[in-house]
Amino acid sequence: MLFVKRSHTSEQFKVIFVEMKRKERTKYYLSCSMKLNKIASLFLGISVSFYGFSQEHIDANQSQREFIQTIQKEFSQKSILVCNGEAISIALPFDVINIVSYAPKVGVVSLEGNQVALQPNETTTYRFTYLSNGSEAIYEIKAATEFVSARFSVNPTSGTAPFSLDVLNESENAVSYKWDLGTELSTETSPSILYSEPGSHQIKLIAKGALGCEDVSIKKDIQVFEEGEFFIPNAFTPNFDGRNETFFVIPKNIKEFSCLVYNQHGDLVTTLSSKEEAWDGSFNGYPAPSGSYIYKIQYTNLANESKKLIGAVELRR
Repeated sequence: MLFVKRSHTSEQFKVIFVEMKRKERTKYYLSCSMKLNKIASLFLGISVSFYGFSQEHIDANQSQREFIQTIQKEFSQKSILVCNGEAISIALPFDVINIVSYAPKVGVVSLEGNQVALQPNETTTYRFTYLSNGSEAIYEIKAATEFVSARFSVNPTSGTAPFSLDVLNESENAVSYKWDLGTELSTETSPSILYSEPGSHQIKLIAKGALGCEDVSIKKDIQVFEEGEFFIPNAFTPNFDGRNETFFVIPKNIKEFSCLVYNQHGDLVTTLSSKEEAWDGSFNGYPAPSGSYIYKIQYTNLANESKKLIGAVELRR
């Protein structure tokens, strides 16, 4: 009597039933072959084969022996590349309801319809056993993995034109690079760039690994400003005629500044820190004498760079 577990599907039941029938036929053929061999040995002194089974297949001490026939299973495979630990969906040549078993389980995110989502953290071969036309078949997916990281740093990220910048490549597991520097492209490992004109630029990197995986870096903004400058008179005449009465400083592209004016003896005579301020040529409440006065300007430009400027102004009376 044949007992079948309830867990078997109808297709699996057919496979089991056919296999048991095949074994019963094999036992019958073996029995006939053994009897024929005995007769031939007694009367003819020879050994014969019957239906493909020779004497080497028959155990004389065992009247019946189960002959296991090797069934060549259908086999196919696919190779994929998984980049940077991302999950990838693969179309299977069968529906997942026909899967008998699969291994390993680690890295199999989902099975639905005829799709499998894989997310291995290392190179892995996944083996699926499934039913195809009533027989078991094998499907393998060889998943190679590669992790590439595209990173770089720049310091500073702003300057005044012309602005020269060196880029430090900090990528990992990459063998080639594609740079978009805002004004030009480059394939160098760590390029240098000169921004000759003021403006806003972005730097982006695409790094590629040996197997072909790519990673795109975070964009970094670069600001290039016009250099700061001042309008400064080279002389003034505080003689109350209404013309050129004061000394002043007018900044352009400057965040902040401080202008110190000194006399011939090194005494600080005045300090200016905005374009609204001016020196009227007096010192300690009295008119300063004619002569050359030194000014020293400490300023910060739009790129947050601190700089100095030294010059002289002539006071004439």
